[in-house]
Amino acid sequence: MSRTHEQNIRISFERSLSAKYMPNVKFQDYGEHIWVEGRFTPSKSNTRFCARLLLSSDYPYRQPDLYVVEPKELRMYQSSTTLRDLGSSHDYHLYRDDSAEGVKVCFTDYWDASLNCVKVFMKLALWLEAYVGHLQTGKTIAVLIEELEKGNLSTSFLLRSLQAAGGQAGYRRI
Repeated sequence: MSRTHEQNIRISFERSLSAKYMPNVKFQDYGEHIWVEGRFTPSKSNTRFCARLLLSSDYPYRQPDLYVVEPKELRMYQSSTTLRDLGSSHDYHLYRDDSAEGVKVCFTDYWDASLNCVKVFMKLALWLEAYVGHLQTGKTIAVLIEELEKGNLSTSFLLRSLQAAGGQAGYRRI
């Protein structure tokens, strides 16, 4: 199925927006679908993560799939268990996915065409900060993000991490 003229305009817009706000994100067009790939290093980690966002032929009307593909295995706090072993998990914001792509991240409870790739990758950056926080504290990703959203300044690992990295003191839902 080929993309419509409207979809091609949207993809062009997405490329421009990404180039301006996230130059580390690259688009790879495979005809039927587009991979949008970015590399991210959380503030409290030396690990470089690679993520891929799959834009299907019916994007932006259908939610894209978001995968963390590198490192291949994302371990849990003091465990040999990986996030992928969990399958779908509300506590870790994951979808079960049996493909070989990587860990499939749940980045929103709803999707509509007003959302864009930059917002998705901003949400992923927060998820990666929470994942690093999980490795250091044992708290779930959901708990760490909830602490940040509630503004628990003294307990929010994420807020301290973002502030140390020069991020804003506030957080708005994406």
